[in-house]
Amino acid sequence: MAGINNALRSVGAMGKGALTAVATSGTDTYTATLAPVPDAYNTNCVYLVNFVNPNATTNPTLNLNSLGAKTIVRGDSSSALTPGMLSGTHWLLYDGTNFRVLNPITTSQTTPTASGTNTITVTQTPAPSAYFIGMQVRFVAGGTNTGAATLNVNGLGAKNIDVAVAGGIQALAGGEIVNTLVYLCVYDGTQFQLTNPTPQEGSWTPTIAGSSTAGTQTYGANGQVGRYIRDRNMVWFWGRVTMTAKDGATAGNALIAGLPFTSSNVTALTPSCALAEWNNITLSASYTYLGGAVNPAATTIAILQSGSAQGGLALPVSGLAATSDFYISGHYRIN
Repeated sequence: MAGINNALRSVGAMGKGALTAVATSGTDTYTATLAPVPDAYNTNCVYLVNFVNPNATTNPTLNLNSLGAKTIVRGDSSSALTPGMLSGTHWLLYDGTNFRVLNPITTSQTTPTASGTNTITVTQTPAPSAYFIGMQVRFVAGGTNTGAATLNVNGLGAKNIDVAVAGGIQALAGGEIVNTLVYLCVYDGTQFQLTNPTPQEGSWTPTIAGSSTAGTQTYGANGQVGRYIRDRNMVWFWGRVTMTAKDGATAGNALIAGLPFTSSNVTALTPSCALAEWNNITLSASYTYLGGAVNPAATTIAILQSGSAQGGLALPVSGLAATSDFYISGHYRIN
């Protein structure tokens, strides 16, 4: 009979706790009172508890109705909490040994506006007492970064902000964090990883050059138009370049120069680009088509000829006229 009564009391207490979110007293050594009063903890009972004060240690305890202090652990029961994971209302499951918190805090309860551009500071509420792996920090950017950046949360120390790319992570380059936009960073134990960098869009100025002697060509109105979008370590570009006069000193093979970022140094696999339209070009004998390839570790595009039963051949500067014209597009990897 006592067991049945205890079960009924526990169910009643659990129901009341679920409806009213029983409030705690203390910090790290928490106490709370449920009604009706249970005779003992029951395995698999779930309680809704309001933690008035955030935890400051990794092994806080909770004592309900003086039944004994039990350690509060993460939901998987295999790992301790980190400071600041308990604050406000949480669901707790008693597993027979510990209380498992089913909804620990891993991000700020507010979205504060950050200060700084490349040296970013954020004040979270409630304030964390230490960084921990998986810690999420959400903020409204207070400026636009112009290069590598750091994040300092509540004065805990500046940590680099990196972004994930194919093959690892890399520092910010500029423009990934834009003023007034909302960002989320996750701490990995060493640095913060920015999960939602803003792609950068801008302009570039295409030119025609020679591989031996670049020369200085003359271009018409709107004859040098280029745009790009950069997302992490990939760049997409497009543009048009139209000459009105050719510099006689230009020598070597023809290049389109001026790409906005230096390409990766991968010699065995060069990214191709399309020459959607080209005008006033003299191709070498037996060649019928033009294409392009981004040169490795460079900001130039090699102009390549192709033809039936012909090997690839670079277009010599002699194939350019005073009014040569190219429409180009492509993408390539950087860093």
